[in-house]
Amino acid sequence: MGGLMHLSGFQRHLMGAIIFGGMILLPILVIGLANGPADSYTGAPGEATCGSCHGTASGNGSLVISGTPAKYTLGQTYPITVTIQNTGQTRWGFELAAVDAAGKGAGQFILTDPVNTQLSDNAAPARDYVKHTAAGTFNGTLDGPVSWSFNWKAPNVGPGKITLFAAGLAADGDMTPAGDIAYSTSIATSCCKVPGDANGNGVFSGIIELTFIINYLYKGGQAPSCLEQADANGDGIVNVRDITYIINFLYKHGPNLVCP
Repeated sequence: MGGLMHLSGFQRHLMGAIIFGGMILLPILVIGLANGPADSYTGAPGEATCGSCHGTASGNGSLVISGTPAKYTLGQTYPITVTIQNTGQTRWGFELAAVDAAGKGAGQFILTDPVNTQLSDNAAPARDYVKHTAAGTFNGTLDGPVSWSFNWKAPNVGPGKITLFAAGLAADGDMTPAGDIAYSTSIATSCCKVPGDANGNGVFSGIIELTFIINYLYKGGQAPSCLEQADANGDGIVNVRDITYIINFLYKHGPNLVCP
């Protein structure tokens, strides 16, 4: 206190403005996040989670993504649900993105509950984000569980494995970060259903698949609709080794074809 007495009038006014500005800014920031988090807080590669802004208290609840198929069909639409719960908490939030192995956004989100969910629809190849709205915080719902539902449409051309990353927040409703509990989770899905089926007709056709891969790799031919199915040896890359692997499988009693 004695130190403040030695400040000039300008310095005291400046400090007062900083303190007052902080008092105003914190509620605005908290209210803004209640209306929906900023993009890039799902825990996906290169992203933070809700815990970077909210308290990191230990929780006794869970965050779950349901509806994601183990194997997706190109162009198929799937209903996805995100559910969170935690004893003693009363306000809730989430954000989710679908990311391919290259770190790009994958597929398309379609809102089915615009009251409780909203979409950041960014230009490809950037990631899109589904997140809660102000109503979708379900303020006052003690303990949970609460859920948000929406659709995810798989891409028409399969980049291979796609992972859905979600971050969730179980808050105590006091409009401060203290006492809030952050969660994160992820689940992966693949387009590979028939190993070696490079042309995507639903069956492995031996020499036809070899020809398709050779044309794709060396003659500017059509790309496989699901790259994973052309990756016959499952090493994550489609190259000449897959041609050799298929030849060994067909004619030299080599190991079975695999999905990555």
